Amino acid sequence: MLLVNPWIADFAAFDLWAKPVGLLSIAKYLMKFGYEIDFLDLTDRLKWNDPVDAKSRDGRGHYQKTILPKPEV
Repeated sequence: MLLVNPWIADFAAFDLWAKPVGLLSIAKYLMKFGYEIDFLDLTDRLKWNDPVDAKSRDGRGHYQKTILPKPEV
């Protein structure tokens, strides 16, 4: 079973050691019943080689930014 923690599109998001604890708890629960779990965390900044701020090498930092076009009104 594949569990996915999707990326976010919040322009002000900041990673203060954010981990998907709820989804990890569900994975642990399912594993107790024999499910084979694959986990994909699309907000894991270190896994996806997002730039690391030299001032905070402890895992904190901004998520990667992508400029999206504004919707027409």
